[in-house]
Amino acid sequence: MGKCVNGLRREKQWKIDKVIEHRRKIASMYKTLLKELNIEPPYEPEYAVHTYFKFPLLVKDRKKFFKEAEKEKIELGDWFISPIHPITKNLEYWHYKWGVNPIAKFVSQYIINLPTHERIDEDFVNEVYDFLKRSRNAM
Repeated sequence: MGKCVNGLRREKQWKIDKVIEHRRKIASMYKTLLKELNIEPPYEPEYAVHTYFKFPLLVKDRKKFFKEAEKEKIELGDWFISPIHPITKNLEYWHYKWGVNPIAKFVSQYIINLPTHERIDEDFVNEVYDFLKRSRNAM
């Protein structure tokens, strides 16, 4: 490959590495605050390197939790709201029978996601901490 192509590849790899580094840093902050609230953070096996595109958290009532977060201008994500996300209707068209995977069914009903993107900083994580502290009973 030419020098130009190799240079572009290295530049893109550097950017991806920086994005992943940022997401892991934010996830680490989330884990710390969850531990302070006596909430078990998501499991990450030692052999795995999670890139934390999203940071998952289970709550008791997702709709209510989202409404409270919206009032306080706390950004949340609603990914994985179906066992075969993003499909939420007519699961049989995808050869999926509701309830055949009880763990995915359970998680999809109670999961929310904390953001980890580049605009998330320590100040936002502190806002999330305060919000989760006030909403502790909802988790």
